[in-house]
Amino acid sequence: RLVKVPIELLGQNRRLASVGINVTYGGATPMPGSTGDLALVQVQHARARDNSSSVSGDYDFSVSPLTVHWEAGDTDDAYVYIHIVNDDIHEADLEALTLTLVNAENCDIEEGFENRTAIVTIKDEDAAPMFEVRARTPFYPPLYRDVRAKIQIPIDMVAGGRFTLPAVIEYTAAIGTSSLAATPGIHYANVTAQLTWQPEQYATTQYAEIELDWSKIPLKADLRLHVTIKAISEARVATLPATFDETTDAAAFIYGVPQGSCPPGTTRSDPSSWVAPPPLAPAASPPPPSPPPPAVVVDSAILSLSVVANSTAATA
Repeated sequence: RLVKVPIELLGQNRRLASVGINVTYGGATPMPGSTGDLALVQVQHARARDNSSSVSGDYDFSVSPLTVHWEAGDTDDAYVYIHIVNDDIHEADLEALTLTLVNAENCDIEEGFENRTAIVTIKDEDAAPMFEVRARTPFYPPLYRDVRAKIQIPIDMVAGGRFTLPAVIEYTAAIGTSSLAATPGIHYANVTAQLTWQPEQYATTQYAEIELDWSKIPLKADLRLHVTIKAISEARVATLPATFDETTDAAAFIYGVPQGSCPPGTTRSDPSSWVAPPPLAPAASPPPPSPPPPAVVVDSAILSLSVVANSTAATA
């Protein structure tokens, strides 16, 4: 998007005149669209960045030219053009830059802030990052059960582009309603805490930490525990679908026995119901050896053969 900011030259110009444009970041204006008394309230906006102030190359605008000229006799308005960069980065909802007239040559800059400055506001339309609790993470008891230990439930960034402001969410251990729900104060400690993603942590996973009391989780336990999240600042959270079922979609599946038990999360209460697997079938016998080849028979007539030279005399 291109924004044109006019600069008016008043009076008759007899010589080449020029004025410089100084660009600063930020600015205070009434909120766009405000009316009545609110239109008189000055609000300090976040600092927009140009390509000279952003080391990473992520910037909001560029300004050109930084000096405008009027030829002798020219009284038309001159313009400063602001190119607004349309990126996909979530930033402050409203940013601003301030243009100030400086270094006039063969002309004068009028007194008064409103005559020598212009403030341009830039509204951000990019969505904030979205976060979601990962479902169905299994947890098994530690080696020694008489302990309290924290489990870590993953919370992933699932939507949205890069962002420039810290994204903050709050998580809470939810009180379940299903027959498999873990009991707060017995199986786990109630907790509410916050997680913050800095801009350089884009698309990373962080963890909600909840303390379990393994000494009160029975061997046959097959429990469910979910975590709810809400956005605090510069963030969005995924909404639970209408089909959410705590027994199958909870964040944490808590088992009372280690992985590899038969089956995980249960104990066998009736040993007589266990049936041993049938024994393995005996290995098949190897095939019999092949019969020996027949004996070699030598014909004695062959052994008595001889060669007789031709003794017939030749005749003339």
